[in-house]
Parts: sequence; C-alpha cells; structure tokens
Amino acid sequence: MNCIENDLSLDDTPLSIPNDGGEFYTHIILEGDTMAGLCIKYKVSVTDIKDANHLYTDRIHERTALRIPRKHTPTFSESEAAGLEELLKNRLINRFRRKTAIKTNEEALFYLENANMDFAVAFSLWAEDSSWEKTAPAFKSCIPMSCHEELELFEKPQYKRGCCSLVF
Repeated sequence: MNCIENDLSLDDTPLSIPNDGGEFYTHIILEGDTMAGLCIKYKVSVTDIKDANHLYTDRIHERTALRIPRKHTPTFSESEAAGLEELLKNRLINRFRRKTAIKTNEEALFYLENANMDFAVAFSLWAEDSSWEKTAPAFKSCIPMSCHEELELFEKPQYKRGCCSLVF
C-alpha cells in the first residue's frame, strides 16, 4: 500500500495506474469510505480487494491508496469527486511547499493558481521570484527620517522620571 505522501502521480489517481498491466485501479481512501462501499462502487468482492492489497482484515485507513482489481467501470458520486478533488489539491499544495520551503498554504496556492495548478509552471514562477528577491536592491522607505523617529515614539513606552507609571 502507498500513502498519499508518496509520489503517486496526480494524473493517474484515483483510477488507473498503467503498471500492473492495467489490471488494477488505484483508489485513495477518503473519509467515509468503507470496504463494502468500495466493493459496490468497483463491483468487486471484499476478497478481491484484500487479495490485491495483501490485507487480512476489512479495515481501511483514510489517505491510503488501495489497488482495486479492474473488472468493471466504477461509479462515483459528485460528493466523492469533490472530496477527491480537494484531497488532490491539498496534496499538490503540500508537495509544492516541501519542494520550495514555502511556509504557508496560501503562498503555495498563490503560485499554483497563477500556473493553473501546473506544478512545473508554478515552480518556475516561484524560482523566478526567489531569484529576483535575492538580487533585488534593499527596500528603502519613502517616509522621511523625522517621521520614522516620530513613529518610534508611539511604538516604545516611555517612563516618567521618578515614577513607575508608563506614559503613552
């Protein structure tokens, strides 16, 4: 079994992965999936799934990829498709963050959305920005120095002489 953190290709999930001679679908377990539900969806038996994945029990875990024997065309509901889309989007964001060392999902999503969720294009956009940030001149404020000094007065508490109280 492969976990979602492994490098399963986004183009191949959830249905077919061409290895195994096309004999299996790959299904990523979402919240609410059950072994019985997968059997109905893919029109296979519990034993078929257990044998394909070397499982001893009917227990399945969210975010785990299972191999499902390819016997019939599966059926998906709209909510399952939406849940899978959200899962794949989060997976793509996390991969992008790991590759770029970006700290927030919002920043990673910014690059991915500007690249129409194309990982390679988003990475090249990030690389251009990162390179520019390293070579760009230091930021200089347009506020005159006297204004900076006045602003600092408001930021730092002042103490009255001979007294313990703060003056703001």
